[in-house]
Amino acid sequence: MITKSSAVQSEVSNYDFRTTFWGMTRNGVRHSESSMPESESPSHLAYKDRVLELNTIVGYHFIDNSLVEAGYAFRENYDCERLYEEQYGKFKDYLSVIYGNPLLDEDINTFFSNSGEEDEQELESLMLLTEWLTDRSIIRMILMGDTDRCEFGVLHRSRGHIHVIEDTERSVRWGIN
Repeated sequence: MITKSSAVQSEVSNYDFRTTFWGMTRNGVRHSESSMPESESPSHLAYKDRVLELNTIVGYHFIDNSLVEAGYAFRENYDCERLYEEQYGKFKDYLSVIYGNPLLDEDINTFFSNSGEEDEQELESLMLLTEWLTDRSIIRMILMGDTDRCEFGVLHRSRGHIHVIEDTERSVRWGIN
């Protein structure tokens, strides 16, 4: 199990994601993790972990046995959106210390009004998007949801593999693969 301090140490090193590099094989990534995967397939590995005190699924995506994407899907459940936004802010601050100011930091929330009064607006859908760019990675953090459920995650994508990722996504979308 990766502890908070080791996860932080991994992020501030020269690795692309945790203790991995883009292009690593599935077996290489498997050996980089200290626990057994929760699920796996030829194109994916997934682990359970806690990162910065948040329950998370750590996912790795491979194309042709080469690591091209990895990320965190946070699994905390809160009763109100404000708590999700607080966790999002904490993780954004953490990543900003590592990668600097984000290239993109958008609040795309939508509101509706019950009474027509501006001060009576309620949140219809929650969406926050933050993105960093490094020499080797695109790091995108997103929080989205509504009053019933929120999804919060961070995706690291290899800039060197972006065309392979997009071609694969296009093939899947069109049913070619």
